[in-house]
Amino acid sequence: TIGGSGETIRLAMPLHAVVHAENVAGVANETATADAMAHAVIHLSLAPDWTPRGTISIDYAWADVPHVDLLGQRIEFTDQADRKLAPIVARLERTLPRELEKLGVRKKIEEAWRSAFTTLSLNREDPPVWMRVTPRQLRYGGYAINGNHLQLRLGMEARTETFVGQRPADPTPTPLPAMQPLTGPIGRVS
Repeated sequence: TIGGSGETIRLAMPLHAVVHAENVAGVANETATADAMAHAVIHLSLAPDWTPRGTISIDYAWADVPHVDLLGQRIEFTDQADRKLAPIVARLERTLPRELEKLGVRKKIEEAWRSAFTTLSLNREDPPVWMRVTPRQLRYGGYAINGNHLQLRLGMEARTETFVGQRPADPTPTPLPAMQPLTGPIGRVS
């Protein structure tokens, strides 16, 4: 399952382990199964090129410790299973950047940036009035996890021009600039 709130993404993943023990106490070969729940806490950031980065903290807890009952004795294989799970945990940490890329954050930000180069109608007639918006800078102020949605707090600095009469052409979009931090209030035109 995946979820979270605020700036914390939480991932819970069941793990099932099968441990084979050979020559247990010089008597038998045994197979033990065990179940664990892995928990990951992920925090995101954006690089200057708007690529998402993340830090991940993973731990797991055994719901059923790997063990066998042999000749009335309980023999646990937790240490052996922990050694086998260590590379799996490391692999999850290594694959985080690839998984973050699948979110398409940079692509969506680029699309929003290009669409902001526009001309808006302020008054339809008597006389028609237009405002042309030419973005200059896009700023990032963090994110929030809301259910299964990732919401970015963005601010834009733009040049605006007002035209009376015929609608002017939309400005030509420029490449997405490097990410800058958002400072000050959001949701205002100043």
